Amino acid sequence: MSGANRSNKTMPRRRALTKIDLADGTGIIPDAVFHLTDPEGNPRLFVLEMYNQWRTKRMADKLAEYRHAIGEQAIERQFEYPHSPRILAVFEDDKALELTQRHLSQRADFGAEFFPFFFFQTLPGFMADFRNGWRKIGDTRAISLF
Repeated sequence: MSGANRSNKTMPRRRALTKIDLADGTGIIPDAVFHLTDPEGNPRLFVLEMYNQWRTKRMADKLAEYRHAIGEQAIERQFEYPHSPRILAVFEDDKALELTQRHLSQRADFGAEFFPFFFFQTLPGFMADFRNGWRKIGDTRAISLF
């Protein structure tokens, strides 16, 4: 967080450092945003959402909010990154991951053009091997992030 918590006239209002501002005045606050360089030297920007409950529709709704940010290139603009970001969703277990994938793939407002931006993993898989074992919406194969 940065800014003032009270009505201090000399400091801007308090806001999350990871907040992504959208054109309509709203925003998304990811659990984490980070930048890594892949083995070939290419910079990569990641936006992370961690999910540890069984209300998978809620997580699908949260991830669906990113379609606005992707469409507006708000993430790239906010973090001065010249390429498309990767949205990472980490779940407690496979069941929650699969249900969220299913919710997103069935949403009328979440078209297939958004699928390439999203990567799904379980927490045990994330902890064991960050780079590998990710899944895409509508695909059960494990892939590498880079």
